[in-house]
Amino acid sequence: MFSNDGISEGCALVPPVKQTKPTWIELVKKQVETRKLNGAECAIYSKKEGDNVHPDTQCICGRLAREHSYTGDPKIEFRSAQKWKSKLTTPKKATHYGQLKGGARFIRCDVENDTFEILVQIIVDDVVDKPKLIVSCYGGAQYFSMTDNLEREFMNGIGQVATTKDVWMLTTGLNSGVSNLIGQGVHRNTLLNENTWKTIVIGMSHWGIIPKSTREALKQQKYFKVIQSLILVLLQ
Repeated sequence: MFSNDGISEGCALVPPVKQTKPTWIELVKKQVETRKLNGAECAIYSKKEGDNVHPDTQCICGRLAREHSYTGDPKIEFRSAQKWKSKLTTPKKATHYGQLKGGARFIRCDVENDTFEILVQIIVDDVVDKPKLIVSCYGGAQYFSMTDNLEREFMNGIGQVATTKDVWMLTTGLNSGVSNLIGQGVHRNTLLNENTWKTIVIGMSHWGIIPKSTREALKQQKYFKVIQSLILVLLQ
């Protein structure tokens, strides 16, 4: 039976269920569990070697020999390698990924073969919109020098570009060189402008290059100062 207002008596209206967007962790976990997104670790040095290798020996991956977590047979034949290659690693399950309290996302993974395409799709799904422009800006502190005025102009200009709608900025994600200025520029422009869109900065670096304290903080997902909109991709 219907009442005068056309609503069936005795039938409560059920509010529509709001569809929630999967979180960064959920998106990554889904691909990790299906083995479409994998990790990798340097296999040049191994814990099983014990005292046979000096613990402070520098590895091409950026870490010291004693900082390696690999426990299998080391790939000794590659210790004189001058360039990093994927064959220096051994595959493993991706375990280092998450989202920090400030909002920054991070993942340590392998990007060989089809993995990179999957990673890009995860970022697109997390951000929702595909970029209309991708800007890649890299440079190390060793070869990066500017006058104070030029540095200020660069920081302001690159900050404006990075905070423009539908732009993705690619950097090293490190607190040095060009990447450091980009971070300052993004932070400044974000504070000065009340944009309704989300700034996307993607930092890509090798796991061994970032400081040990940062690696430990990421493993434990502890808070440390970083751009809130940063997506940090750490390659083995």
